[in-house]
Amino acid sequence: MALLRLPEELLIQILSCLCIHCQNPYGFPNADEPGFRKDNAALVSLCLTSKQTLAFARPILYHHYATGNIPPPSFTPRAGSYEYIYLSDSLPAFLSTIIRRPSLATHIRCLQLQEIEPHYNPSTLTPHVIRLFYDTSNTIGIETPFATERVLDRILQGKEDINDLRSSIKLHQWLRDLAITLTPHTKKLIYGENPLCAPTYNSLPDQPLPTLTSLKFNNAIKGYNFGMLQSLLRKAPNLTLLHLTDYANTRTNRFTENGSFALPKLTRLVGEGTGIEIFHIVLGWCEEVRDVEYYCNRFLCREDLLLALSPAKGALRRLCYMHISGGPSRYGIVPNEPLLGNRYFAGIIRSFKEFCQLEELVIDQWAFRYDDTIDEDAERLVALLPESIQSVHFRHVYRSMEKELQQLALAVPHSFPKLRNLKISVVDKWRVKHPTDERKRVERLWQMRSVETDFADVDVQVEWGVEGATHVQTGGP
Repeated sequence: MALLRLPEELLIQILSCLCIHCQNPYGFPNADEPGFRKDNAALVSLCLTSKQTLAFARPILYHHYATGNIPPPSFTPRAGSYEYIYLSDSLPAFLSTIIRRPSLATHIRCLQLQEIEPHYNPSTLTPHVIRLFYDTSNTIGIETPFATERVLDRILQGKEDINDLRSSIKLHQWLRDLAITLTPHTKKLIYGENPLCAPTYNSLPDQPLPTLTSLKFNNAIKGYNFGMLQSLLRKAPNLTLLHLTDYANTRTNRFTENGSFALPKLTRLVGEGTGIEIFHIVLGWCEEVRDVEYYCNRFLCREDLLLALSPAKGALRRLCYMHISGGPSRYGIVPNEPLLGNRYFAGIIRSFKEFCQLEELVIDQWAFRYDDTIDEDAERLVALLPESIQSVHFRHVYRSMEKELQQLALAVPHSFPKLRNLKISVVDKWRVKHPTDERKRVERLWQMRSVETDFADVDVQVEWGVEGATHVQTGGP
């Protein structure tokens, strides 16, 4: 095979191009995406070509394991009844392999473990496999979902159907706990809970997860609870990135008592649809956080947001604050219509001046601007930004802010001496009452390009982009 004639380093580099983890070492890629599935299938095929190729390809293949079944990007609070097709996650087969061949478990670097429906009973979960998992659990100190060994024996003997126990056992959670414990070199973990499970259930052994540096706690269909999150945080002393996701934002997500933690090494925190109260609590645990992203799915009072960010305002270097769907347009809302009223106006952010170390800001227009007829203020950007700012990205810009940008350019030398980069991403389409209004809107947006000269005079580079008024691409699936 021609591939094997290549130098070993180059061969490994080529094979790594098919690995979802190697191509996304710092993010949380969604293994359900067609491109990743295709790459994984190609890597599997290479493993089957020859023993020589297998020796190089299999360790890379085992860098990443995913159950799949991540909620789709289209999942929003208005789609609470949306049901997506559950695919077989092959978790029993994966566990059987790494139990019988522990050397393969040492290659795992990223786990994506999304809980699915409570009626979990894959055909691969045979009596022999259940016994293997049961014995392994007892050896490494994981609590099993079987009340007694007698219950297990009756299932193995066919006298009792495992489906009859689905309301009293948490089969999939048991298997996920096994996967976490049996892969000692995992660096990234995507963990999704089903809201039907009790929040206090925890069967992980009392041992740390020192290699775990990135954790995404993902939602299920109708929200999630924080029971397992607290257990994982206790066991991950070297965590540097925590991503909390709850598209449904059911307001039932609460921490149990004595849920205070110290996360001394955590530098980046992302909240995606997470309740602002919960986000505030978690941010208070992060002494060294420097990078915060918050994607909300409901209109917030500005005092709530600033209060939530207050624990980090003196040390924060980067802040991203956006609506999870890209702004009110996702729901067919025009910001200057009475439908929003004072509720929307109360959410406008006036100033980040207190964030004295902030260097980079990413924010969508709806978060700091209401409507020209009510909220006309050419100085709003000057009032918004702190003196320390170096880079600004205005996203989902649906309305011209040429005057505000001109005033910002004038203020750069004396108010924002460190500002060097400005990016403006305009919305390609917006819901308007008449096509003529849309044409006028687009014309005014194009006229904003005249500010490039103003910023060039003060050594600020301006970049332009176009994006849709739909789902915001965040740092994870």
